[in-house]
Amino acid sequence: MGYLFSYQFYKRGEMMSLLKNIAIWIWDNKTWLFSGIGITILAVLVLLFKRIVKKKNTNKNAHENTPDDTPSATNNSSIDIKDKKYHNTPTLKEIKDEINSHSLYQQEEIIKNYIGLKIHWQLKLSSVFKRNDNSVILSCVSQGGHPGDVEIITNVMDYPIIKIIKEGHSITVKGEIKEFHHQTPVIKPVEIIFE
Repeated sequence: MGYLFSYQFYKRGEMMSLLKNIAIWIWDNKTWLFSGIGITILAVLVLLFKRIVKKKNTNKNAHENTPDDTPSATNNSSIDIKDKKYHNTPTLKEIKDEINSHSLYQQEEIIKNYIGLKIHWQLKLSSVFKRNDNSVILSCVSQGGHPGDVEIITNVMDYPIIKIIKEGHSITVKGEIKEFHHQTPVIKPVEIIFE
């Protein structure tokens, strides 16, 4: 205990000495320090410090909020909007319009730009196609009635509600565009909500 007590006084004395040296330095350099150049330098240092702190906090939050890539079956009607990785734009209509605005020859290259896009879309179920074992393709259209299909490849075991839902059922999907079949995006879901 005696060692810790004396160490604290040593550290406190060291801190007081440091603060005294800083105060002396500020007094000796007050002319240029509080002129335009000094204030500019201090402002730049403060901004750099804030940027570093903000970047560390952002990285820490991103690491803590990394979603698990296993699907979760839920009937809750909301996806965590705070999840910045998944976006509701561009919409399916915007993607189709962009693809169709180019010549047929260029469309394949434009489609490649959307592969890997992490989406969060509200859709309506139009059909279910059985693949193998428990794998299915959910064919959907956008909620706004815009033309164009979306395919979601998933497993009935993860979402048993698929066995009983009907055409027109509302679905919210959060996932990634893995590929396109012609102009139809194929989604690998992280989460599907059957509303």
